[in-house]
Amino acid sequence: QLSAQVLRRIHPHFMVGGEAALTGSDGWRRDVDSSSLDFEWFTLSAGGVGRAETGDRLLAYAEVSVGLALTQSTFSDTHSVETVERYPGPYLGAAVGAELFVTRRFGLGARLSSTYAPTLDNLIGDQHDSGLTALGLSLVYRQ
Repeated sequence: QLSAQVLRRIHPHFMVGGEAALTGSDGWRRDVDSSSLDFEWFTLSAGGVGRAETGDRLLAYAEVSVGLALTQSTFSDTHSVETVERYPGPYLGAAVGAELFVTRRFGLGARLSSTYAPTLDNLIGDQHDSGLTALGLSLVYRQ
């Protein structure tokens, strides 16, 4: 997953802003005779974020996010014919983390996040959650 956030402080302990993320898959492949079936997907998401935090040089935070997601899937059959489908839907997210500022403006962060994006449909009506739970490391800049 690759993601970015822009937040603005509205109170000494609260921030609001936006985020965008790209989540991808490793793909799936099944060998069939001298050919293969291939399937891969990725999800783009964008939405609003609310964060509560405490601390100064070492701070802890919790945040929630809500927005829209768009998943694209690509299936390639044994004749290399590709079928591309797109599925829009909502996403919800939550995270907890900590940041350590090594200078007044720059710091390092770690976070545990989880997103829920039920956007990828299959042929029998099921929906795959294209969100994920991840442990992330970050570089942080604050004004």
